[in-house]
Amino acid sequence: MKNIYLIGANNWQLWPLYLDFQDKGNVIPVILSSKDKDANTNNFILLYAHALEMGYKGRSSFSYEHTIKFFDVSFFKSINKLIAYILRRWSFKRQRPPRTQINTLLKIYRTFFHRPIQSITKNDEVVFCSLMQTKLETDYFLSAKTVGAKCVYYPGNWDNPSSKLTSVLGKFDVGYFWTDSMKADMDQSAYFKTLVNRPNYRLRYIKSKQKDYKPKNKVQILIALSQKTKGSLDNLIEKLKLQLVDFSNYKIRIRLHPFNSKLHINTTL
Repeated sequence: MKNIYLIGANNWQLWPLYLDFQDKGNVIPVILSSKDKDANTNNFILLYAHALEMGYKGRSSFSYEHTIKFFDVSFFKSINKLIAYILRRWSFKRQRPPRTQINTLLKIYRTFFHRPIQSITKNDEVVFCSLMQTKLETDYFLSAKTVGAKCVYYPGNWDNPSSKLTSVLGKFDVGYFWTDSMKADMDQSAYFKTLVNRPNYRLRYIKSKQKDYKPKNKVQILIALSQKTKGSLDNLIEKLKLQLVDFSNYKIRIRLHPFNSKLHINTTL
C-alpha cells in the first residue's frame, strides 16, 4: 500500500482531507510546526525567494499586496526581514516576475539547506493543504520531485486559497479546486499540470445538509466569519439576528471559520 503524506498547518485543516484519502493508502499526517499566518519561513533563503514571488504578485492581487504591507511594521525585528522587505518592494515594481533571482535562490537552498525526506518513494503521494511557505513543505516538495512521487495541492482552507498560494518550486501534478474563480486563479498561476474539481469532505458534507430553500426575492446574503472563541461567536450571532430581522424574505447564510465549524467525527490524526 502506498503512503499518502498529508501536510497541513493543523488538525482543523487536515481532518476533512484525511477522510478523502483514508481508503486510498496509508495516510501519514504531517503537521507544520509554524503557527504564523504570514508568509514566513525559518530559512532565510526561502524567505527571500517568497518575498520576490509575493512582491511581484502584489501588483495584481489584493491578498499579496496585503501581505506586503503586513511586513511594514515587523521588518525591524531582524536583518532577514529587512532584506525580504526590500526584495518584496523591488519585485513589486518590476514588469516581469524575477525568475532568474528566484531560481538562483532555490538552487542555493537545494545545495546547502535542503534535507531530503528519505521515506518518500516514487509510488507515494504527497498532498499539500497549506500555502507552501515553510521549509518543511519545501523539503517534502523537492524530495517528492526527486524520486518522482505525485505532488498534489488540495487546499484545506475555507476561503479561496489560490489567491494566497506561494509556490516558487515548480508544478504540482494535480490541483483541486471547488469554484470557477478558484480554477481561473490556479490556471493562471501555471503551478499545476492538471486541475480537477473536487471540494473536500467538509464542503461536500455542508452542501449535502443545506435545505432547498428558495427565497421570495431570489437574493442570497452570505456572511463569512473569522475565527472566534465560543463566547464571542455566540455574542456575534445574537447581534446578527437582531440586525437581520428586516431581511426575513431573503436567504441569509452564515459561513463559519473552520475552527468553529469542525464536525464531531471520531478521527485520530
